[in-house]
Amino acid sequence: MHPHKRTFIGLLVRPQKQMRYALLFTGGATLSLTALVALMAIVYNHTLKRLTDSGQLQLEVGYLLRDTMIYPFFAFVFGAFVIGLFTIYLSIKLSNRVYGPLIPLQRHIDNLKQGMYSSRVILRRNDELTELRDSLNDLAAVLEARHPHK
Repeated sequence: MHPHKRTFIGLLVRPQKQMRYALLFTGGATLSLTALVALMAIVYNHTLKRLTDSGQLQLEVGYLLRDTMIYPFFAFVFGAFVIGLFTIYLSIKLSNRVYGPLIPLQRHIDNLKQGMYSSRVILRRNDELTELRDSLNDLAAVLEARHPHK
């Protein structure tokens, strides 16, 4: 395995906050899919009722067509489940991009508080907080120069 590749469990740096995002995204996706399925069912039933009322479709055939609606419904439910799982994974992955860099920054600040001025922050190259990292590392270098005994 690549040394910098993270596992799924490794993405959970702040599980409570990350799960809030995951649930928010999952809830939105589930509601959207539910609304889509409901709209489709309403249109389908309205069309069947109009066709059977006008005599263009026999009543028995209308019932048969309505009953066949169950199979597409189950397909949509399965699709909603798969998309829900993907949404949870994606939410955790995206929230890791937000919370992931905060952990080494917090540890570095804690080290500076304890007088460990040789401590440096290491972040992924594509993190958004590289300017903050550089400033904290510069601060640590200045403190280390002023207090060489630590």
